[in-house]
Amino acid sequence: MSAEEKSSDINSHFSSDVDEKDAIKPYVFLKNLSDKLDSLGVEVTGIERISPYRRSQNIFKQFITVAGLWISGCGGLTSMSSFYLGPMLFGLGLKKTLIAGMLGQFFGCLAAAYCSLMGPRSGCRQMVTARFLFGWWTVKFVAFIGIVGGVGWSVVNCIAGGQILSSVSDGRLPLVASIVILAALSLLNIDWGIRILLKIETFLSIPVLGACLMLYISSASKYKYLSLADSPDEDFATIKGNTLSFFTLCYSITSTWGAVASDYYILFPQDTPNIQIFSLTFFGTFIPTSLVGIIAILTGNIAMNYEPWSEAYESLSMGGVLGAAFEPWGGGGKFLLVLMFLSLVSNNVMNTYSAVFQLQIIALPLARWFRHLYTKELEQVDSDSSALIAAKHCNYNFNIWNSKDRLTQGFAASFAFACGAAGAAIGMSQTYWIGPLAKDVGGLYGGDIAMWLCMGFSGVVYPGLRYWELKTYGR
Repeated sequence: MSAEEKSSDINSHFSSDVDEKDAIKPYVFLKNLSDKLDSLGVEVTGIERISPYRRSQNIFKQFITVAGLWISGCGGLTSMSSFYLGPMLFGLGLKKTLIAGMLGQFFGCLAAAYCSLMGPRSGCRQMVTARFLFGWWTVKFVAFIGIVGGVGWSVVNCIAGGQILSSVSDGRLPLVASIVILAALSLLNIDWGIRILLKIETFLSIPVLGACLMLYISSASKYKYLSLADSPDEDFATIKGNTLSFFTLCYSITSTWGAVASDYYILFPQDTPNIQIFSLTFFGTFIPTSLVGIIAILTGNIAMNYEPWSEAYESLSMGGVLGAAFEPWGGGGKFLLVLMFLSLVSNNVMNTYSAVFQLQIIALPLARWFRHLYTKELEQVDSDSSALIAAKHCNYNFNIWNSKDRLTQGFAASFAFACGAAGAAIGMSQTYWIGPLAKDVGGLYGGDIAMWLCMGFSGVVYPGLRYWELKTYGR
């Protein structure tokens, strides 16, 4: 390890000996408490870079734990919930939902895998590496939107979890109370650092994925209701637009992991080959997402054509369909539903973990306090960032991660980000807004091409602007 790297790590870590003597003498007790929490696995380092000499050298163990994390995070109800929208919202038949859904999440996995490469190389959280693109100030806005996105997924998880518990209790447990239970369980994990987080996620991965796979068996008696036919209520143009929108939706299921992917690789050795990191992230997200996505599409298609399951979906959405599918198994089916419920807790823990570091990016003084004292109380950004990272795939001096005067000004990335947002606005198809270009590619509801215009606009604009910025400011 170079002398510069060691010096940078010492200067940036607030709990160093120099800081103890000169800056936090009155807080020796808190410092000792922080060290004790650190020894127990509680996260206390905040957004500081993890230098190579502080990382784990057990590469096999790291691969196993991160693989377990991806199985637990992707192989559960969070991923399943979006795949149900193909048949139940967009009215697509089995063939269209399978093709659009699997292709969409395949490309999303590629984006997430690419973003994860920054973890071992930098030792920095994903949003910290974004400083090298957006600069010191603009990245705060990007981090804020990242938090909003995490909150959005957590809300979806809480609602889905509420539906599951309500289904398990046969409606005796109110939906609101069920949602509160999931939120409370998620917040119990706020003290855990990345080492404990990885262990917990690995522990949950097998029962969660196993319960989801049991759904293939419990639903087998209803496969006769599967149909290739699209909804008869929609015309050809509308179905075409809905197929495109579903494809984009499924892309976002896995691509949004790119906003936090490298957070889970900061303990890997710096010289870990890129192909290993890329493969672990790609297959770690693609395989479990495919397994739960396919069964979600199958059971969703059955619900579109089988009246009892359709009524269950109308009553409790995904939770109602899953309850109906496991109903023949009695108490055993309810137990499997509870295991699947744990996947939502797992996802919320991951959202909370990364959101805390994004919050520290916004308000830097928070990085100097114990992480366990606060937590999150709470698709276009990831697409912009993916395009910009791809445009600037080069070597960085990661020792300047916390040097405001040495980081880029961020003008090029900020303007490219704005262009991407403009592309998203004219290409999105949502209930509150249908862009002019979206209207031209679909029928009544248009077709959602926001993601692709967002990446295209920002990816085309950025290289030239970055060249100008580098020539003008030298950084």
